[in-house]
Amino acid sequence: MISSLPNDDNLISIYPSSSLARSGIRGTLLSQSIRIILSLVSLPIIARQLTPLDYGAFSLLMLFVFVLDSVRDFGITTAGMGTKRFDEKLRSNIFWISLIGGIAVFVFGFLTSGLILRFFKLEEYHLELRCLLLVLLFNGVSNVYILNLRRVLSFNRVISIEIIGSSISAIIGIISALNGLGIWALVIQFVTLNALTLVLSIVYSD
Repeated sequence: MISSLPNDDNLISIYPSSSLARSGIRGTLLSQSIRIILSLVSLPIIARQLTPLDYGAFSLLMLFVFVLDSVRDFGITTAGMGTKRFDEKLRSNIFWISLIGGIAVFVFGFLTSGLILRFFKLEEYHLELRCLLLVLLFNGVSNVYILNLRRVLSFNRVISIEIIGSSISAIIGIISALNGLGIWALVIQFVTLNALTLVLSIVYSD
């Protein structure tokens, strides 16, 4: 009779993966909870230091940045997360595609920023927008490192990156707002968050 119970080899491969998955879920919930708390604390403080025009302008600038970031690698990085075969060649290809895509959308955004600002009648925010566009370069690199960490189930490192980045950027944003920097408080907070994500993802990827 063939037993339906898994053998020792299967036990070794199944249970660690299940344990890591549960640990990843708990860590993700913790990370999201901390980020929500930080947002609830920092955003009201920062918002009180900004004019309605600055806050609305920042939202429109971020919309433009998010649209460019969404087409940065045409979904290839996300698709790489689900592929069964993730060897060195594929990882290298995704890295270069994401990096080149980040540079391309950054250049496109830089060249078209004047048109976008004129369309929204926000010409006075040209420097803020161009600083926000730096995030496209950061994400072009950091997303691949984080993808690799998720692929090898290094959830604790990914969670650490999210918590450290969110905490430090929130503190910097609050300090900037209290020093009267206006919309620059939000710009500095967002750029700091993505810059820290890039640095930490490289460091934690050994």
